[in-house]
Amino acid sequence: MSCEDRAGAQLVGLALRELELCRVGREETVLLYTDPDSRRDVCSALFGAACMLSDQTFEVVVPSTRPSGGGAHRSRLPDAVVGLAHSVDLMIDASSHGMLHGGEITTVLAQGARILRVREPASALSRLFPDEAVTRRIAASAKLLEGASEVRFQSAAGSDLLVRRGERPVLRQIGYCADPGGWDHWGTALTTFSPPEDAAEGRLVLAPGDVFFLTATNGVYVREPVTLTVQDGAIVEVQGGGDARLLEQMLRAGGDPEAGRVSHVGWGGDPRADWNALERYAGQGGGGADLRSFCGGVVIAFGSNVDMGGQNTTSFHMDLAFRGSSVSLDGRQVLDAGSFVVEELR
Repeated sequence: MSCEDRAGAQLVGLALRELELCRVGREETVLLYTDPDSRRDVCSALFGAACMLSDQTFEVVVPSTRPSGGGAHRSRLPDAVVGLAHSVDLMIDASSHGMLHGGEITTVLAQGARILRVREPASALSRLFPDEAVTRRIAASAKLLEGASEVRFQSAAGSDLLVRRGERPVLRQIGYCADPGGWDHWGTALTTFSPPEDAAEGRLVLAPGDVFFLTATNGVYVREPVTLTVQDGAIVEVQGGGDARLLEQMLRAGGDPEAGRVSHVGWGGDPRADWNALERYAGQGGGGADLRSFCGGVVIAFGSNVDMGGQNTTSFHMDLAFRGSSVSLDGRQVLDAGSFVVEELR
């Protein structure tokens, strides 16, 4: 067996374990959703693994889309694919653009289908494979957030943002989806919630080494501080140098004032995640799962939130990732300069 064949067999085995966690059964229908820019090695492994578990596995390939302006723009599924998705049990979204932040996802999930997003390179999928200890940390994080009414984010760089929790559900990303109506992303370990659209006040400062995402999977490390002033849940001012100008250009590109409104906030919980992953996978479109999963890292997003129970239908969405932040829930500190300080999260 050649090295290439051996690597392919190992990837099929990894995909099989993942789909077993997703409880794919023999009578279930599995749809693999791809495009010409999908990772073919990963897609082939997923398709082969799905065929081992299900007698009804098929793949749909759609044209690639590249929205302009930056940010993870809300994607619209073709009507034919929406119709197919309503009749499947598991939809594996391995497309390059992703079924992101659109109302069609909510409709599909409401029918009981579950959606697994797969986009990271094979090495990241292996390194960040779902882990029981990480899953417990995510569950404990969710329990803490569910009991909070206010969340405060602070940092040595100058961030001080107060967010009302609201009544929307706290979402857990653990890397696989086993329950009907569930969505998850292989490689991600993140606890997050979507607050009321006007429920954030204060200041966020991206320090050198923090990240803002140009697309769902590609981000940049800022080289100089970027200060965002947030009032009534929306970014009203962006200050800084070149990085600030790029970020503001992305926010304003579509001419929609709702693009700068808070979408979701939370933190990662996987100690295996690598903050330097964007450099590791430079040119491969990977690393997003690492940055969002980084243990003690804070993720705050702006833009569309309709797939998270919100009301903002803007086409724009952008995640910001912060390292070394502190978080308090109703005055109780749970994260101090990037380290968890409550026993259940350590």
